[in-house]
Amino acid sequence: LPIAVEIDRQTMRRTYTLSCAPRKGALRLSIKSLSGGLVSGHLANQSQIGDTITALSPAGDFFLQSKPGQASVFISAGIGITPMMAMAESLLAVSDDSPMYFLHGSRTLAGTAFLPELRRWQQQHARFSLAVALDAEESEKVSSVPGTEVGRIDAAWLKARNLPLDAA
Repeated sequence: LPIAVEIDRQTMRRTYTLSCAPRKGALRLSIKSLSGGLVSGHLANQSQIGDTITALSPAGDFFLQSKPGQASVFISAGIGITPMMAMAESLLAVSDDSPMYFLHGSRTLAGTAFLPELRRWQQQHARFSLAVALDAEESEKVSSVPGTEVGRIDAAWLKARNLPLDAA
């Protein structure tokens, strides 16, 4: 979603990804504050409640294609999780019992974005299955956390998930 924000009397534009399903009157953008990032730094450190951020017309063609009764598989790594969160949440809002598989790769457990929300979805929705591959975490730490394991998302890791071949 392209946005425009005024910083030092200049209008700055950046594009960010929605990280939740659209709700009436609210959108969520997850913005990582980058060192030296003019807009992300401003939004993280200087913006206040009541400041105006202008949402522009959405662009792009990355969207969810699902059919009722068809399993869905979401695969992401790192901050690529952001659009997957929005699509998965939209699908969970539909009263459909089709299985959902959310597979995510991250360096560490602590660095896994949205993990509390993903765990909540797993507890609240029997059809939601979560698996997280951590490539820089200690085995002892990971073995105590259900749904996580040391490794990377690769063909062997995906095959071990026994995903339905006709999933969207």
